[in-house]
Amino acid sequence: MLAALPRIQREYDRSHREIRRSVLDAIRASGMKTYSISQDGTNLYFCDEAEGFRDSMAVLKQDPEQARRNQAHDHCFESAWGSKSGEAEFARFPEVSRLEVGSEMEG
Repeated sequence: MLAALPRIQREYDRSHREIRRSVLDAIRASGMKTYSISQDGTNLYFCDEAEGFRDSMAVLKQDPEQARRNQAHDHCFESAWGSKSGEAEFARFPEVSRLEVGSEMEG
């Protein structure tokens, strides 16, 4: 979770409506199947589905376009853990519930 600074909320919102194809390609290349950001006030919650979170993040950190995008947004955040978006190793909270819907649940 990151907290967007209220004074830059419009800038952050605008930049996420205009996501470049190269950024989308980098996210796909990282192995992520889904990537979403939810917002509650100024709190931003990130959720992704990937085979390996750390591997996916390592691929994204190597992508020049993604690195530029993270740097451009660093001034937008306060992190719950005292780091900026480009520096953050997102905290891993314990999973308390998970349901995977698939063929094994049918019938």
